[in-house]
Amino acid sequence: MELIVAADGRSAYRVVLPSQATVAEERAASVLQHYIHQVTGARLPVVRQDFSSPPDPGEPLIFVGLPGFWLSHWGSRELGAEEVLIQTFDRHLLLAGGRPRGTLYAVYTFLEEYVGCRWYTAENVRVPSMGELALQPIHRRVRPDFEYREIYYWEAFDKEWAVVNRLNGGNARLDESVGGAVRYHPFVHTFYHLIPPDRYFATHPEYFSLVGGRRKRELAQLCLTNPGLVETAKQRLLEWAQEHPEATIYSVSQNDWGGWCECPQCDAVRSAEGGESGLVIRFANALAETLEQHHPDKLIDTLAYMETENVPLLARPRPNVIVRLCHMAPSCDLHPLDECQHNARYWRNVLTWTGLGARVYVWHYVTDFAHYLMPFPNFAALAKDVKNYRDAGIRGIFFQGHYEKGGGGEFAWLRSYVLAHLMWNASQDADTLVNDFIEGVYGAAAEPVREYYDLLAQQARREDIHLNLYSNLDAGHLTAEFRRAARQALDRAARMAGNELEAKAVERLSLSLDYVDLMDTAPFTERGRSLDSVTRPHKRAQLDRFMAALDRHGIVHCREGESPKEFRERVGILGQAHPLAVLENPHLKAVLAASLGGRIRELYVAPPGADGKPAPARQVLRLPGRWEYGYPAAAGYAEQACINLGDRAAYVQEIRETPEGSEARLSARLEGLMLLGVYQKDLQMERRIAVPREGAELRFWCEVTNAGEAQAYARPTAIGQFTAAPGWRLWAVDDPASVRPLSVTGDAGRLVLKGEELPGAGLILEWADGLALAELYPPEKVQLVQVEWNTANQSIVLKLVGFDRKLSPGERANLDHLYRFAASMEGLSRRLAYTGREAAGVESPEV
Repeated sequence: MELIVAADGRSAYRVVLPSQATVAEERAASVLQHYIHQVTGARLPVVRQDFSSPPDPGEPLIFVGLPGFWLSHWGSRELGAEEVLIQTFDRHLLLAGGRPRGTLYAVYTFLEEYVGCRWYTAENVRVPSMGELALQPIHRRVRPDFEYREIYYWEAFDKEWAVVNRLNGGNARLDESVGGAVRYHPFVHTFYHLIPPDRYFATHPEYFSLVGGRRKRELAQLCLTNPGLVETAKQRLLEWAQEHPEATIYSVSQNDWGGWCECPQCDAVRSAEGGESGLVIRFANALAETLEQHHPDKLIDTLAYMETENVPLLARPRPNVIVRLCHMAPSCDLHPLDECQHNARYWRNVLTWTGLGARVYVWHYVTDFAHYLMPFPNFAALAKDVKNYRDAGIRGIFFQGHYEKGGGGEFAWLRSYVLAHLMWNASQDADTLVNDFIEGVYGAAAEPVREYYDLLAQQARREDIHLNLYSNLDAGHLTAEFRRAARQALDRAARMAGNELEAKAVERLSLSLDYVDLMDTAPFTERGRSLDSVTRPHKRAQLDRFMAALDRHGIVHCREGESPKEFRERVGILGQAHPLAVLENPHLKAVLAASLGGRIRELYVAPPGADGKPAPARQVLRLPGRWEYGYPAAAGYAEQACINLGDRAAYVQEIRETPEGSEARLSARLEGLMLLGVYQKDLQMERRIAVPREGAELRFWCEVTNAGEAQAYARPTAIGQFTAAPGWRLWAVDDPASVRPLSVTGDAGRLVLKGEELPGAGLILEWADGLALAELYPPEKVQLVQVEWNTANQSIVLKLVGFDRKLSPGERANLDHLYRFAASMEGLSRRLAYTGREAAGVESPEV
């Protein structure tokens, strides 16, 4: 039987709410009334009435919320928490769902699927106009494919948009008026929230990781096998439950760095379980058992992330423990999880965890955090991956995109819209959703925008290109041919836009190509005594135009954690020439650029051979590619005051001749690091780089001073990026008379040496042709050394890391080391004693 809900601006229908309707059900009735009035012109009255028995079949009623007679007279099972029921019977329409949000979802599903309303973006809503709203018989009873659905885009944080598109994560500020949310407390990386070092370290250092023979207060994990820690953590968890009863899930999850405990008890569990994941699951289970006794309706969430991604050999998560996997690099976002070798390990772990019957959520990245605006054609992969996750038994998904203030990431609204719908029903056709969105948002310009989308999708079908959350602009998909065709399509879209809203949407989309054009620079090469590029004269104006466009669209960040000021400074160096300075002797030549982070860009070495004569000079540092992040302030040799701070700063430079040789003195005031929620600034960095009168040797010394008025974090670090063909070898220098080989296998990898594994005097990098470099240091100043290699780009990175320090105002931290080259390993054998401090003018005994 057809129902005529409204015709010619009139309706005989009433909207009926139960007398004990929730706030969310009241909102559902109000929403239905509002949109039916907008669509048809008819305003339906809303009444409260309990129907314990079925109503008169001929009475035109729309029930919002489950009426009292339903279960007793129709014999239907109760509705699940977010299950939706849309049904016509007699002259009635029922829009109901399980509490707390189901009825609201039922109304929005009805308005979307049967009335034709759309909520594409926060400001772009489609409400059709109908002379008559007629309904054919309906019987729809559906559950969402995932119990937890969250999109971590700034755009998706809009409360009204999120509830309309049936998201239920806590970041959209979904309050009780919309049925609340699946709410975490805290959200992630919570070990130090659970056991704060400021509260416990002084009295219970044994609660914290033992690393390198000492308990670590910062940048580490917890000693998860310590009985006292476990009992304290249980009490802290119950405190959380009491203080935050609104939370559905309490996160008990590892910190976002290494520093796993090396005590005998943790080592024993690690050995039995095959890795760190067993430690975490055992700990989470202990807390979950206590939580279940006091709050059986609450859950614990922990991570299977980085070191903990693999399934433990023995431990199995309790039913009230959620295991959240993370789709982290190495991975590929262009190709589906089950089709690309780069995703094989992660997908295998997903299937293994769900195969245990565990309650598994996933954290899936959907953008490039190094380039929020870069074209990132992952739609086809995402569409299949949502189905893959559902079929594998995943219970919840957290999709993370450009979450920072202002948003504006590439296709952010489209990606949010499509993913929201697929998480509700993974069987929907993603291409239909894309077409619907493009037609609704871009209107008259939809055809060329869809052409641009298809050009991107074509790039994603290439099997030789892979993108992940930190890919660079030279990954291979931004070919000259694609960029020309894409620009033509979007230029045509700009001309065809039918109104201001469409024109604004096209301009925002075009920012992705503008960003690529801005970052595209001709190579910087040496011209006289400076580094310059033929595109430099145009970059300042290009940057100004781009920044103005960002302002018009309210976009704040182009890269994760980078402010507009920092972005302008980083990209601004593309519009500058950079003076070069040289330190040299007969055996070595170092080319420095003070305005590029005091970076040594080129290092030519010609160590004396067995006959005492210099070998032919060769350049050993890796030169940066023009698409590389920070270019031309990238690669080579650089120093940092702490994470990423100082390696691109403009230093004041002084070149001096001394009796011992020549040296560069560099100084900079550093600002601009967001670390652990604290904005660090006012660090002063002083550096010396010395070349002796003879010998292929470079000596380095740096000192970081807190020049501010509050505590500041410092970790002096020296990074040298070298180039080497296959066949290179690595050696540990335990003392000046003891050298041993280190294992470095595979085409790419990373070796971290710290604690007892830290070589006592340094490392030796030996090239395949025999050239050898000794990096020597005083071990008491070094926290760790890290070696990274990648055969594909013939790159070897030697990273020397000082200790983490919280500096009080005026306090200092320093680090010194040296590079010593020889034509062969034999040439180094009697020259492995550290002499760097005296050469740098620092008074201290030789190590």
